[in-house]
Amino acid sequence: MAVFSQANARMRRFLYRQPRFKTNLTMDFILDDAVLLGVCRSISESGVGGELSHPVQVGAAGLLTLYHGDQSVQVQAVVEALEDEGTRMSFRFASPQERDQLRKFIHALPGAPPQVNP
Repeated sequence: MAVFSQANARMRRFLYRQPRFKTNLTMDFILDDAVLLGVCRSISESGVGGELSHPVQVGAAGLLTLYHGDQSVQVQAVVEALEDEGTRMSFRFASPQERDQLRKFIHALPGAPPQVNP
């Protein structure tokens, strides 16, 4: 019975996860005194997946900046997982305005899914 409960919990988290779409954005992650350069390979309104120039540990928190053309957006992020294809980070918003700025940045990207709740 416990296995079934764990499977349900994982499925529930998956169903509530914001949809991601593929990108090729430049990013940097400021962690303590280091600036790690990287590439964002996927993005959603809840986080990013990508590659960083140096290894990081799960739980590391810092300032993530995403760049597209002459636009950029900054948001606090936490490393959630290390995967074969890179690092997965989730956003930690300081305010609703910060969330809205990120949402506008994402929906201005080529290939962004239609905005459900503008």
